Amino acid sequence: MPGTTALSPAPRKPSPPIPEPVAVRSNDEVLSVELSDGRTVAAPLVWYPRLSYATADERAVVELTAYGIHWPLVNEDVSVEMLLKGQPSEENPTSLKAWAELMERRRTQIAAGEEPEPHYPTLPLPDWWDDEEDAEASEA
Repeated sequence: MPGTTALSPAPRKPSPPIPEPVAVRSNDEVLSVELSDGRTVAAPLVWYPRLSYATADERAVVELTAYGIHWPLVNEDVSVEMLLKGQPSEENPTSLKAWAELMERRRTQIAAGEEPEPHYPTLPLPDWWDDEEDAEASEA
């Protein structure tokens, strides 16, 4: 219609920054994360099958990042955003089964005093991968 102006959408408010984790505690039932904004978020450990399956010693080795928590011994990551949304892990049964089998092999290797296999397969590097290093070495 002539003389009619369309309403422009209201500007979006910027999302508040996601707080960082500052401390993590867990037991066989609960994961509890203290955040930099003073909140503490708790979730049932069964929401994160890898943590639920892990031993207390494996869960005790934890790395805090700006976005979440990483457990290197069980190869698990939980984001603060996921915790704040009340969102459980999206691990599927097939990947969880493969992971559990790997963990059993790793635990057996560690108990035998051996170097455990990595969480990820070691892939062969392409032929060109070391070309730059080879060129530098030949120049020296």
